[in-house]
Amino acid sequence: MIPNGIIVGKLLNLSLGVDGKNDTHYEIIIGKIPEIETEPVNADYYRGTYFIINLNEKTMEVFNQDVFGSDIDGVFNSMFDRERVVKWLNSIKNLDDFIGTNLSVTETVAFSVTSEEEEKIQNNFKGE
Repeated sequence: MIPNGIIVGKLLNLSLGVDGKNDTHYEIIIGKIPEIETEPVNADYYRGTYFIINLNEKTMEVFNQDVFGSDIDGVFNSMFDRERVVKWLNSIKNLDDFIGTNLSVTETVAFSVTSEEEEKIQNNFKGE
């Protein structure tokens, strides 16, 4: 049982790349605010949501499972990096299990998109 007011998170070194060649590194915390039945308070709005903190840029957002770019828009200055992080998060089959394992270990995670995916993502931002 998780005590009231406790959040669960994991510190990660996240490397992003294209075609398996890493080009960007972030230090992030990804976590979840557990759903705990308590007396209703204003902060209950966030119960059951996930959060991501970009320690490099000192930014954060909350999101739900099945992440969209707009969910974490304020976390990454680079729209391309944001979309790669969205693809990475959505590739994790069970975020709860991912966050809840090996909490005492800082993990290094690498995620890469193909050059075709890179071109598609970049084309989505033309004109913005």
